[in-house]
Amino acid sequence: MSQQLLSEAEDIWTKLASITDSCFAKKDAKDIAQQREEFWETPTDQVIHNKKAGLAYHLGHLEAFHKATGGKAGRFTATGHTVGECKLWAVLHVILAHVKDNSVLEPYPGLRSFYEAVMETSECQALLADGAQMPKAFGQYLVKA
Repeated sequence: MSQQLLSEAEDIWTKLASITDSCFAKKDAKDIAQQREEFWETPTDQVIHNKKAGLAYHLGHLEAFHKATGGKAGRFTATGHTVGECKLWAVLHVILAHVKDNSVLEPYPGLRSFYEAVMETSECQALLADGAQMPKAFGQYLVKA
């Protein structure tokens, strides 16, 4: 499960980073306008090629996966702290806190409960506050779309 979550989160991150401005560089909007629109606006469609899959496509798969794993109190696994879950939370946090807003998860109650459960942990709060054991706090890299 962790590997599947890690891979799905990485697919989202790769596409997101390729179409979103960062703190260090702006994308040429006219060159990627269609890709941005496809990522943010393409509805869940089970027959679309992964290359053109939008955020809703990925979140729909993750929501279904959460249900298939039993939808345990905001977790995908027994511990809720696997590498895949950590990566997924980090990608969701970038989207919700830095690029879009919390409305992104409205259609996905399982993912919302997962995100909120991780967000409430003391480890996550320490990471966001002062970096915990990292050199500094979890900061912004991508900026609003």
